[in-house]
Amino acid sequence: MKKIKKFLGKSVSQTEPLTISVWVNICLLIVSLIGNVLMFAIALRQADIAEDTAHHQLRAYAGIDQVKINNFHTRGIRVVSLGLKNSGQTPAYDVRGWAKMAVRKYPSSIAELGDPENILLSKFTLESGETVWMSLSHDDYTDGERAEILAGTKALYVYGEVAYKDIYNQQHRSTFNLLQGGTPGINNGEALAEAGFGNTAN
Repeated sequence: MKKIKKFLGKSVSQTEPLTISVWVNICLLIVSLIGNVLMFAIALRQADIAEDTAHHQLRAYAGIDQVKINNFHTRGIRVVSLGLKNSGQTPAYDVRGWAKMAVRKYPSSIAELGDPENILLSKFTLESGETVWMSLSHDDYTDGERAEILAGTKALYVYGEVAYKDIYNQQHRSTFNLLQGGTPGINNGEALAEAGFGNTAN
């Protein structure tokens, strides 16, 4: 080891102070790298949050917005009108769905209501703010059905599903289950109540 200076009869070497300095620099470099990695991770997370927020704000939201029924209190074929609306800020693509109307005991589960029957929608595009109206019909009630609906032991159910894609090519699905009768009772015949199950959206 090369000695470069003598002080009070003792040799002093550059080796020890250089080693400490190098280790200090290495530690500072590691701390700096960790800080940069953390900042990068935070920036990525913020970018993901911003993108997710933008997706939720800009995507389509398609679902049944209005439902009306006619001839509930009178004789004749029941006709239900379903208003499918896109309340989002961008179009809904490949919109399709089905709906069914049936008299069933109250309460009934989705499984008890039955499988899809009336395919109302082929694939189409629903623009932002646009509403498309569809109609379902049902034969006149029998005297027994009418009495049971009025008594609350049966109900007229209108249920179905709507599926579509948003501008990000993400698939979405909403289901609806509405009724006339049961615990909600009979209203003025122009609207249906929302059942306690079968109404979902993503």
